[in-house]
Amino acid sequence: MDGIYGANTEKAVKEFQKKVGIAADGIAGKQTYQALQKYVGTQTTVSQSNSSSSNDHWTGQTLREGSKGEGVKELQIMLNSAGYNVKVDGTYGHETEQAVKGFQKLAGISVDGVAGIQTYRSLKSYISSKMNKGIRIDISKRHRNCKERQRKKEKNN
Repeated sequence: MDGIYGANTEKAVKEFQKKVGIAADGIAGKQTYQALQKYVGTQTTVSQSNSSSSNDHWTGQTLREGSKGEGVKELQIMLNSAGYNVKVDGTYGHETEQAVKGFQKLAGISVDGVAGIQTYRSLKSYISSKMNKGIRIDISKRHRNCKERQRKKEKNN
């Protein structure tokens, strides 16, 4: 597994789509995710959001440092919408991991730097609540200040 949606992945998706009787177009979209869910019996969820944006739902991927691709770009866009200043490059590097950890801490969820369903749901909810209130805060500054205070504390101990 390399995290890249290449020819081998497209071929596998087409084979699966044929096997379950849906259009074999090689695109792992909503219908394919739902069929995969039923097929393997997992709890992978795809948002039923009414939003037209593809950036507000969980794709079924759990992303972590080293992940690459469109799913990572979507996560980075969501983090930016939440007030973090993350480069949108499709690479889940140290900067993205730190932003995820900062958000997880802020949201009161497990802080592991891994973006799975709980992180996506919390991000979506957070972004939605801020947009509904017309508020946008720069959490990255707050996170940096918090980290700076933590380093000073550790240095003094």
